[in-house]
Amino acid sequence: MLHADRWAARYGFLRELWAGRSRVLADPALEAALRGAKTLPAPFAALLAELLPGGGNQAWLLAHEARPGTGRGRTGPRVAEFDAFEELLAEAPWQVAIVDLARHFVDAANLSRFAARAQSRLENRLETRAFRLLTALAEGAEAGRVVVVSAPGEAAGGLELGLFQSW
Repeated sequence: MLHADRWAARYGFLRELWAGRSRVLADPALEAALRGAKTLPAPFAALLAELLPGGGNQAWLLAHEARPGTGRGRTGPRVAEFDAFEELLAEAPWQVAIVDLARHFVDAANLSRFAARAQSRLENRLETRAFRLLTALAEGAEAGRVVVVSAPGEAAGGLELGLFQSW
């Protein structure tokens, strides 16, 4: 899991892209922050509230562990099960999607012997549903929506920069 300062830095840096726009977010660090919102320092709590406002605002969190309705009660953010991403991305009026792929990497120790020989190939490192997610996001990008994808670096069990840039 990322430290709060890392997710906050990422979303602060991307503020121009998401502020004032309807958005879909998929990020384990945001899930963790939402679960621990009461213990966040005030600046992080304010950023989280801005990213995932309650009420009628247009923001959705695709969550692996948080349950729909998790957050700040009836006025909390819209939380959807991660596996419902295809339906949400197809039907919701989103303008920006920010997705972190950290949870979708296959551990190199779990690769088959054949895949282990070619572990630098992206298709051997990501779960199948990650490719479905990337396809749905690409369709949104083709329709003029903004899509930001992040992945852990090679030192954290992710991708080397050249491989990440090639897709």
